Amino acid sequence: MQHSATIAPSKPKRVRARTLTTVSKATRLGKRIAELKSIYADTVGPGAASSPLMALRVAEAAETKALAEFARGNFLRGTSSDRLDDIIRAERRAVAAEKALGSVS
Repeated sequence: MQHSATIAPSKPKRVRARTLTTVSKATRLGKRIAELKSIYADTVGPGAASSPLMALRVAEAAETKALAEFARGNFLRGTSSDRLDDIIRAERRAVAAEKALGSVS
């Protein structure tokens, strides 16, 4: 005698992985990031920018610099709750990311 068990369909598993977020290109910050990416890519050179690693470094430097500028501007306008040492740390990381590109001065 065969016993056929009916299996109830299970709910789809919930994916709890975090998705990486991006900045909307329609905002002022997004436009500044795009502008900096273009500047850094031109400075590094067309051959180097085609490398996936260099393209990642260019994007990282542009995003870091734009976020540091944004935080500094908000702090100076008095619309930010960030502490000054956090803003200085962001500026230093932006400078380090620019130096990692090599020929950007």
